[in-house]
Amino acid sequence: MICRHPSPNSQAFQLAFTYLLEIMYSEKSNYIIGGDINLNFLKYQIDTHNTDYVNSILSLGCISLINKPTRFSSTRQPSLLDHIYTNIIDDNTTTGIALYDISNHLPIFANFNFHPKCAKIYRPKIQCLTNFDLPSFLEDLLFLILTFTTKTTVISTSLVTIVFLCLTTFLTNMLP
Repeated sequence: MICRHPSPNSQAFQLAFTYLLEIMYSEKSNYIIGGDINLNFLKYQIDTHNTDYVNSILSLGCISLINKPTRFSSTRQPSLLDHIYTNIIDDNTTTGIALYDISNHLPIFANFNFHPKCAKIYRPKIQCLTNFDLPSFLEDLLFLILTFTTKTTVISTSLVTIVFLCLTTFLTNMLP
């Protein structure tokens, strides 16, 4: 689940997200990613940043499953800011937009009907944030950043994988 802040500078997010997809593509990992990306796919033909972003994720085998507006406003044109991406091609997948006025964004969903043997592989990891200790997490994150920035000057796939695994471990320890 991703929620990108709606700041005007989306290039840093686009570079980081594309890099993450490149890693998963090279490792032949399957993924389902969803969230409020705050990039309007309805402006694909108009905004060059959106065009470049969409083309880069498509080139990595990433498919966007939502293709209709998810946000409506009385002062702006409808927009498609909420996305679900995957590289899993399955004819049994159902996706859509729920017509439920819970916020200024409509909820999106994807239902993947996996074979029972595959269901264990694709089971999402759900963690509760009720007891999340932000100061401890930030302390561990600072330690991780200082450790890797003082020992290396080159960012490689293996370094990113190690950092990702460390962050995953931190979150797993702090979020039962």
